[in-house]
Amino acid sequence: MQTFKGIQTLIAAVGSLPDCGFLYITGNSDTDTPAGLQNCTFLLPDTEEDELFIEDNSDYNSWLEAPTFSAIIENYTSNHPNASEADLIRAVLHYWEKDDFLD
Repeated sequence: MQTFKGIQTLIAAVGSLPDCGFLYITGNSDTDTPAGLQNCTFLLPDTEEDELFIEDNSDYNSWLEAPTFSAIIENYTSNHPNASEADLIRAVLHYWEKDDFLD
């Protein structure tokens, strides 16, 4: 299982995220604020066994599908090549709140 501590680590891994599968967060992590995302721990199961373990464990919650997260970052950076980390976090929060890409 892959672990990403903070949204900045997850953003850096966008190019290596799989084309399917969910990203999970630990506990009741704050995914509604920039500070919360910077402090979240994100998990990406490597195997079906990992995924079943997470889904059966109340200590974890599903967050976004990995390809959706990648699409959010790729869409924003294609329109804003010099986007900062704060800009990318804002794009993620926009999608999380509105289910729509921030252009």
